[in-house]
Amino acid sequence: MTDSRVRRQAEILGNAGYKVDVICLYHPNKPKIEKFGLVTTYGILKNRSREGILKYLGFSILFFIGVFIKLQIMSLKKRYAAIEIHNMPESLVFTTIYQKMSGIAVILDIHDLTPELFKTKWDKKNNLLITFIKFIEKVSCRYSDKIITVTESCQEILVQRGVPSEKITLVLNSPNQDILKYDNNREFRKLTSGANFIYHGTVAKRFGLHLAVEAMVHINKVIPGSVFRIYGKFDEHYKNELVRQIETLGLKNNIILGGLVTLEEINGLIKNSDIGIVPYVDNFYMNIAISTKTLEYAACGLPIVTTRLQTMMSLFDDKSISFTYSDNPEDIANKVIKLCHDPELRRNHSENAYRLLKGISWKVMEMRYFNLINSVIERDTTDNQIVYARREVPEKKLYKKVL
Repeated sequence: MTDSRVRRQAEILGNAGYKVDVICLYHPNKPKIEKFGLVTTYGILKNRSREGILKYLGFSILFFIGVFIKLQIMSLKKRYAAIEIHNMPESLVFTTIYQKMSGIAVILDIHDLTPELFKTKWDKKNNLLITFIKFIEKVSCRYSDKIITVTESCQEILVQRGVPSEKITLVLNSPNQDILKYDNNREFRKLTSGANFIYHGTVAKRFGLHLAVEAMVHINKVIPGSVFRIYGKFDEHYKNELVRQIETLGLKNNIILGGLVTLEEINGLIKNSDIGIVPYVDNFYMNIAISTKTLEYAACGLPIVTTRLQTMMSLFDDKSISFTYSDNPEDIANKVIKLCHDPELRRNHSENAYRLLKGISWKVMEMRYFNLINSVIERDTTDNQIVYARREVPEKKLYKKVL
């Protein structure tokens, strides 16, 4: 999977003259080691499906061992200024034990709150497992010199769990507007047939794509020939469910399941779409998560239909996004149809969402992140070398700016 968060952080540091090493998984059709300007990626395990909690835990152990060994070998040749670990899992921070003992700063970037995500994905009733995961999160945060997280809700929860607020830096997943630019040439006309909708990102049950697929039945009765394109990394079991649902509903010509795409490719796909549909399921975890794709659609001026969830409603209002109620395909369809039939409403939503996005722009987050790194690095390091540990590695195009 292309990890835009790691990409943007590496671009910031690369542009500032830092050398960045990324320890990650590698894809079968990609080299294990790739260099993009000052950024070098080291693949240590092949990326493969990890469905099911036992497979996930087993793979996490293998990845931990691989990162630990690779980091020690690399540290014999280089003196790192800082090490940044991206969860999940948080326990990866302990691969840095020798480096931390020598005084190198360790930063933990918490993309997801693991206890809440585990409850959502796998073990809603396994209280013992969730208690253990919370313990790992607690000791990992205590061990780390600094914590980065992605939403105010996540920050508040971490503080409630005992992490000092001054230790946490909030860096939202704001879109890269050097690539995802507002489309001033977008046409807003009444759509009575052949509308194009898009979703990109992780495709798993909690993201609610089955609801949008069902909504397409209602949409095509009113706006025939409409197509919903879904791109991203698929949970294979869920993908099979979607395929069966599409066949049962007779939507083979109306739903396209695409693969992984780069950020540059997404920019082009968004330009050719009329509406972005983000039909997240309403649960505790999704309410505290931030929808990066929604922010990316707003950056490009694409009108959006998304679930009425806490984090997104704290950033946008009903004048900028069409909010729907979860688990209600008919409501999704009605909101999409209303936008299709009302070009001025689409235009207003596009302009208002873009205006609200400016307050959390990546330029603001970039400076916040860069200041954090500068505050922890050792000033006497000769190479200005940073190392990341993150499973997913961005594809080749992702470091375009530092080539």
